[in-house]
Amino acid sequence: MDKEILHVMVTGGSRGIGLGLVNNFLKQNCNVSFSGLNERRLKETLNILKKEYPDRKISGFISDITKRKDVEQLYSDAVNANGNIDIWVNNAGRGQEMEYAWDLDPEKYSNIISTNITGMIHRALTAITNMIKQGYGKIYSMEGFGSNGMIQPKISIYGTTKRAVRYFMRSLAREAKETNIIVGTISPGMVITDFITGPLEKQSKEEQEKTKKIFNILADRVETVTPFLVDRMLKNNKNSACIEWLTKPKIMWRFLTAAFNKKDLFSSIETDNV
Repeated sequence: MDKEILHVMVTGGSRGIGLGLVNNFLKQNCNVSFSGLNERRLKETLNILKKEYPDRKISGFISDITKRKDVEQLYSDAVNANGNIDIWVNNAGRGQEMEYAWDLDPEKYSNIISTNITGMIHRALTAITNMIKQGYGKIYSMEGFGSNGMIQPKISIYGTTKRAVRYFMRSLAREAKETNIIVGTISPGMVITDFITGPLEKQSKEEQEKTKKIFNILADRVETVTPFLVDRMLKNNKNSACIEWLTKPKIMWRFLTAAFNKKDLFSSIETDNV
């Protein structure tokens, strides 16, 4: 990819980590397309970004990423607006309410699976099909808790979907090794967004305090994590790479120094549900 200005697509780019990625790709002089489901939020975000980055091409699209035809239309619309896509980031996803699996409404866990697995596969395959035709490109999918096999009660459906993300993307990378397409994942670690604070609000006060204590040790804000992820995605030329923010050595260091580095990441969080 030797183009001077790259075109990046970020699904789920109108809030949270996705918006953080969009902002930092723009700061790196990329043109950016992004998608979302909430039309009001998408339009507001698009207007703000265009004012902040007047010299960049920025486009926002409403898209249901659980449907292959919608994803294919999204890809086509983005190309028509800003040219061939150099980097495609599968960020859009659904979280899980902190409940035991048997207490979840079937429609809710079906939506999580449909978005995080089926939708992710639709997006990745649409992107790689088009990128093979154009002869280049990078595709990244967002990992999450459960990707590495860790298990925690009350997020079993979400964790299962993220385990599937890692398997599928590594398998796709192996299938793509004879192409010029780079396939990988990004792992942001624990990032404080409404993706986390929403389910947290449904916990008891005691559970909330325990959860917040862990997050204040291990978690970070969007503006801390996303510059790192964007920089590594732009620089990476290795197939099957996992761009990881919260590494094991970093986790150990944070626990060892927690008494001296106290944080309160929940003091100024605004929640905004889909």
